[in-house]
Amino acid sequence: MSKKSINRISALLIISLFINGVFVFKEVRSYMDDQTVDIIDEIPPEAGALDRVSYNTIMNIKKLEEEIKTELKLSSTKDVNNATMALLRRKKYGHYTSGASVFLWLQYAGGIESETGVSMSKAEETLKDVLKVTEDDLVFTDPVTKSKVDLIHMIAVIDINYTDVQIEDYKEVYYDYLLSWGGDLETLRINMSKHFEKNDAENYDDYYAYAIKTLGSNIRSYFSKEDMLADVDGVNLFELMSNKDILLSEAMENYYTGSGVLNRNQLFVDHFGGQEAFEREVTSFMFNGRGSRFQNDNDFLSFMESFEDLKGMMYNAYSDGPVIENEHATTALSTAFIDKIGQNNY
Repeated sequence: MSKKSINRISALLIISLFINGVFVFKEVRSYMDDQTVDIIDEIPPEAGALDRVSYNTIMNIKKLEEEIKTELKLSSTKDVNNATMALLRRKKYGHYTSGASVFLWLQYAGGIESETGVSMSKAEETLKDVLKVTEDDLVFTDPVTKSKVDLIHMIAVIDINYTDVQIEDYKEVYYDYLLSWGGDLETLRINMSKHFEKNDAENYDDYYAYAIKTLGSNIRSYFSKEDMLADVDGVNLFELMSNKDILLSEAMENYYTGSGVLNRNQLFVDHFGGQEAFEREVTSFMFNGRGSRFQNDNDFLSFMESFEDLKGMMYNAYSDGPVIENEHATTALSTAFIDKIGQNNY
């Protein structure tokens, strides 16, 4: 075969691959457009201060809700919300997490089967296409601080408040606090205590300075800004969803494109019944030791040991053994959290 013939065949192959590639690309793009609403090239006026990616995230959650209604035959707002949140948090806070964490999340926040009667396997198989797209695009930026929000964490916080479940033996435990802002504060308190055990600080001002610097910070913090935004907004969105009986996507759209996000800290405080009640709840939670049944770290450790797998949930924070109750650390962190919320300083 001549060199000219080989070149001609090569050219034809290249042209063929290019044409086929164009058609394949069009088919893939067409399929993706069918599965997701992430096709907005410009930010619509109704998006408010949200960026395009964040607005599309809300639209993709709305698409998931529509599929849940159609494919899973769920009609009530509560059922659709329970299914949506259980599916979105299942890998990090629920069905597929391990150890004690599974028990805590499935018992206190519920699971899709216990809440709606639909099995997780059926829901995943039925909604696999829209779930894939939605999970890939769960990126969200707060329109006020311009910081990323841990969206799955936020959805889990909403769910722990939205689901009215209690375990009889632990009904006095502040489980909605423990699995949201309270758990984050407790983890930071433990690590702060360990930090000062090594640095021999006795002055309360040193503890407060450390707390106010690390709380809601992304610099070596166990309670980052992403988590703090998720905890506060999660509580506020729960109130909106419950009071107006609306779906998660509608609540997010209303909250982030309206005045809600601009008043997030006041709405968070109002959830507790006002400033005095908020301060009392934070202080009580921290000093009572994570709930009225827990008087100190050893009591809390005993609670965690009641589960088969000691590696779950917050037990990892006790990897070196429980820390001795540190009044400076507890007071400083409680005060710093109250001040951060009060000053809108994060």
